Amino acid sequence: MTKKEKEPEKHIEQALEFILKTKKSQFQRRDFKNVDALVELGIAKLINKELELYEFETNAPLLTKALYGLSVQKMGQLPIDIPNAFQKLDEFEEVLKKEQGIAPNVIGSYSTFLRGLKGYVLFQLEQKGVDVGGFFEGLMKNKGQRENQLFLFEDSFFRFLPNSRYPAPRIFALCKLAMVYVFKRI
Repeated sequence: MTKKEKEPEKHIEQALEFILKTKKSQFQRRDFKNVDALVELGIAKLINKELELYEFETNAPLLTKALYGLSVQKMGQLPIDIPNAFQKLDEFEEVLKKEQGIAPNVIGSYSTFLRGLKGYVLFQLEQKGVDVGGFFEGLMKNKGQRENQLFLFEDSFFRFLPNSRYPAPRIFALCKLAMVYVFKRI
């Protein structure tokens, strides 16, 4: 690999290192030597020009792929089913917290980034033949289970949908199913 080809990897690693150490989704220009490269890679976006404040794109494919690689490195391959894969990602968060000296009872340390990662994992599972949409539909039909299991799954599912291979009518039907449930509760 040439030096130029390795540059994006270097920027991604620096972003990941910053995230793991600070647990922050926002940063200032002074925090990185080449913020413009992060923006070009789709990893960050400018949110306040005056303050030179940027925010990581938690659904950015390059960032979630790097986080996925780190999870596999630390936890091994993820199971090929949604509940167990998500359980292992929750364990991954606990490992990260322990490595950074964060108490286990502290909630939300890396949750912003793990939501993006979970969307990416759903995409990976779909690529391996898991019926992610069918899983979602099953949870929607079983109302008691939905309350427990779907609490955070919906967010990950909707992060996954734009990257899925589902045709537009299927995506619309899945979104409609979710909306019907929401309006029944109101």
